[in-house]
Amino acid sequence: MATEFFDKWLSFSSGKSIAEIEFFNPEKEKVIDLLGDAAAKKLSAFAEHGSGSLFAFYSDDGIASDEAPVAWLDSEGSPCIVVCHNFRQLLSLLPYGAGLIYTVAAVIENNLGADEQLFLQKAQNRLAKTSPELLADARERFPGLDELLDWLKENSIPVSTDPVKDIVSAHLANDGLTPWLAENLS
Repeated sequence: MATEFFDKWLSFSSGKSIAEIEFFNPEKEKVIDLLGDAAAKKLSAFAEHGSGSLFAFYSDDGIASDEAPVAWLDSEGSPCIVVCHNFRQLLSLLPYGAGLIYTVAAVIENNLGADEQLFLQKAQNRLAKTSPELLADARERFPGLDELLDWLKENSIPVSTDPVKDIVSAHLANDGLTPWLAENLS
């Protein structure tokens, strides 16, 4: 799967915890360990949060690609949903930290079937901060944030200005993962 861009990211992130996340070459084994054999048919993990939750590429054929949607696979088994349209979008969200991604994913999974407006409203209420405030909080929590921001800028990846909307949009465009997991992992 490794593309030149993904390899470039791995080179930059090697040996670093970026927003409490460790990145690695995509692999099925971590998905199998977390969710079982069936999940590996569509998911390939490429990053692990300190909590044990995974980021994975999601595709019908199970082939890892940095153009594939990115799923959050919670270490507790829920939420497990698509949170980004692709790897570059994930990178645009990283400055906010995985906590924001988890929070929005949990709101979505707890309100499946809701429309975009309800997802946005509930997620914003739960976060209770604007994007600039969330970014300022992340700056305090993640000492290497400036280095990440520099790398993103050098690679023409703008930091998301509306991370909640970006996550909701990615989920709505790729909402087949959640029912597929429910059907195949129970």
